[in-house]
Amino acid sequence: LDNMKNKLIIYELNELPRKLLNYYIRIKPYSNFSKFKEYGCDLNTYTTDVGELHPWSTWPTFYRGVDNSIHKITFLNQEREIDKKYPPIWEILLKQNFSIGIFGSLQSYPPLIDKNVKFYLPDTFAPNYDAHPKDLETFQKFNLKIVSNNSGEIRSIRILEIKYFLNCILKKIIGFKSIAKIIIQILKEKINKKHSRRRSLIQPLLTFDIYYKNLKKYKPDFSTFFTNHLAGMMHYYWLDVFPNDFKNPYRKKSLFNKKSVIKALDIADKQIGLLMKFAEENSYQLWVASSMGQKAIERIKKQKLFLRDFKKILSILKLDPQKYKQLPSMYPDINIESNTKENLEVLTKKFLEIQFPNKTSIFKIRYKKNLKQINFIINACDKKEDFLFIKDKKISTNSLGLEFGYDDQGTGYHSPNGVLLIHGRNSKNIFGKIKNIDTKDIYGLIKKIFEIK
Repeated sequence: LDNMKNKLIIYELNELPRKLLNYYIRIKPYSNFSKFKEYGCDLNTYTTDVGELHPWSTWPTFYRGVDNSIHKITFLNQEREIDKKYPPIWEILLKQNFSIGIFGSLQSYPPLIDKNVKFYLPDTFAPNYDAHPKDLETFQKFNLKIVSNNSGEIRSIRILEIKYFLNCILKKIIGFKSIAKIIIQILKEKINKKHSRRRSLIQPLLTFDIYYKNLKKYKPDFSTFFTNHLAGMMHYYWLDVFPNDFKNPYRKKSLFNKKSVIKALDIADKQIGLLMKFAEENSYQLWVASSMGQKAIERIKKQKLFLRDFKKILSILKLDPQKYKQLPSMYPDINIESNTKENLEVLTKKFLEIQFPNKTSIFKIRYKKNLKQINFIINACDKKEDFLFIKDKKISTNSLGLEFGYDDQGTGYHSPNGVLLIHGRNSKNIFGKIKNIDTKDIYGLIKKIFEIK
């Protein structure tokens, strides 16, 4: 480590597991992924997080040096009292006068303000569009709207999203290549609806183009880029890549779905290739990392209930919309913030009074981490219901801003085991014979690279 330059890029390929990586290298031996085995360092990682694993907890473990039993980060946009005691590594680097460039890393909101913050785009679940520099705010407006509209299932694009997208084009934040890819995707969806399943693969093309432009312009000492596009494909289509992992699959395997997972990896592989070239030319180390992985899970496709219009449900429950705010989250989580403890208690009571016809509440409290924020999930339901009940009063589901739809339960789910691939100067010799690393130890390794005690 002594002779290494203090520069590092981490490409966060969310939930990439060893099994899929090895499969991809086997079918594409000349890929950029395959070069890590030959020219770099290829490790297995594992997280010691307890309970049900989620990326919004496992990435903080990766960057803070302690797992969720200590950092207590359990949902998106919660207040994080632990930040002062266990800050993410980029805050440590900033205090040591290293420059940073953060792009989409989970739990990275709010953006930091400092002369050494070259660019900073918080994650796609940030409560507002604050970003640095200002042109990233224009993109974040579009980014947040798209993600919130497609939580849990693919939906049609709304007028507001088109407006924000046009702003990105006018300000030259999104280039012509990206526009062409979006047009091609739309045309494919018009010709064959199944191509809508690949719509999420457009996001990493947009985000990486913007990230790469900022990376080349500012060349920060430490930089991260997060992408969830592969994780989403694996959740749905693990069965199609690894059918032998299932004893009683609820559907037949699909070649189109399998190719969708490979296409997700192709996108990552191409982006990693660009970063490899940039890293070599500018004396960086490049890491490709997942804070955990995925493996097969056998579940069935179920009817789900989605909260689509927060203002509608507030109106029916006679709650003042000025006192409440729905924070971004990933389905099935619903995060709500109130202006006072008392008002949150009123909302909680009224939410729990909404029931299915069988008298069970539609909402369930998952977390209540502070006096003004609560995290609900929507309970499972057996069938679509046109009417729900509030204190025995029958009311239409749509009037509450709720909507039934299908969320494919998926065939892949979170596993403690991920990967860490390292490319760059001296990367072959960093770990010696070590092949497995606890993600908590990565925090200390980054400090060592930057010679921070």
